[in-house]
Amino acid sequence: MLKDKVVLITGATGGIGSATAKMCASSGAKMAVQSTSEAKLASLKASLGLPDDRFVGFVLDITDEAAVEGMVKRTVEKYGRLDVMVNNAGYEGAVKSVTDLTSEEFEKVLRINVLGVFYGLKHGVRQMRSQGYGSIVNTASIVALYGGGGTMCDYVASKHAVLGLTRSVAIEAVKYGVRVNAVAPGPVDDRMMRSIEGSVGGKNGAAAARKGMVGNIPDGRYATTEDIANGIVFLASDKASHIVGFVLAIDGGELVS
Repeated sequence: MLKDKVVLITGATGGIGSATAKMCASSGAKMAVQSTSEAKLASLKASLGLPDDRFVGFVLDITDEAAVEGMVKRTVEKYGRLDVMVNNAGYEGAVKSVTDLTSEEFEKVLRINVLGVFYGLKHGVRQMRSQGYGSIVNTASIVALYGGGGTMCDYVASKHAVLGLTRSVAIEAVKYGVRVNAVAPGPVDDRMMRSIEGSVGGKNGAAAARKGMVGNIPDGRYATTEDIANGIVFLASDKASHIVGFVLAIDGGELVS
């Protein structure tokens, strides 16, 4: 679906990011990927098996606007255009009551999850507007569509903001031929969920937390990272050419249960 498309993914060495990068690369895309780890980036490149003329990697902080702007510019310098941008980098933050959460902890989550997406949208739309086309997919969460059960108000607030950015920018950007959409994953079987399970489980343990969360999902399992990547690739592709400002929940039926 993305043959010869230029695809830029942030948070590309995490669970969802790496699954999306692999899916895009296997469909013939030219890849640009971001991570905060040189070692993880090298490992991802090796797993993709792409030649240097179809791969470029960036180790940078997505809360640094100048760095994000430079990443977009260098991607365009290498490939001549930017067809798809996936604003996927995210951070779960601390699992704490609002009364125990520090302002520093709250701000860190918002900087990564909101400012990072804002900078990606700002500079991604700017480039795509100059081309007259493009597709952007943001990674939100199903907790952006309800309260999230408490003790993660920083993460929940940040993902509500991602939906607000997605919907608002979609209306503006579509005038220039640029589509903006989002995926909203439920629990995903990846590192982030291991971290959340450990924090939520407390004295009962991570296994008990996992059992409780799986019990809330009608199809009886966490999503795989490939489940989420499939949704991202679809929204990014021309098969979704009339889909604008949409939030695709990938949650095994949790929202409607």
